[in-house]
Amino acid sequence: MMRNPRLSTAFWVVAFWALGLPVAAQSLNERWHGSWSSGKHRFLVNASSFEGCRWVGSSPKTTPTGCVAFYDGTVSRKALFSVLQSESEMVDQLAKNGHAGPKEVQAMRAQIKAERTKLESISDETFRIVRMWDPANEGSGDCQTYRFLDKTRIYQVSGCQGPAEPTFSITVYSK
Repeated sequence: MMRNPRLSTAFWVVAFWALGLPVAAQSLNERWHGSWSSGKHRFLVNASSFEGCRWVGSSPKTTPTGCVAFYDGTVSRKALFSVLQSESEMVDQLAKNGHAGPKEVQAMRAQIKAERTKLESISDETFRIVRMWDPANEGSGDCQTYRFLDKTRIYQVSGCQGPAEPTFSITVYSK
């Protein structure tokens, strides 16, 4: 009886994963490697490190020691526009209910417009997300930051949940 080597390898990877044994981490695509900057903020990415955090490939199952970086799902341009639309609707409600003055509303709308301009330059695709997790700096959990790579730029997306004001922001990094 002849065995399929690919099937055999897949069986062992699934078996190790199901038992909680270590499986080889996903390596970071080489397109991420290099020195990236946005204004004065710079960071380095290589095969073993992402902005000073150890690259582990996938979300840790237990609390890691020290800062780690890993792939964690995907995001699409459409989903990002949806978040921005929600923020815009929130500003409309704040203005309608009188919870923000005209100058505050104008500033919030200007911020949303600036973020929309950044989003318009992103390809209409789905992107793999890289997250960093440092147990020493973990907060309340209602804010999130992640990065994705589109062509020749890294986009950092940040935002917090809450009804106070728009928090969605994008920072664009170039090599």
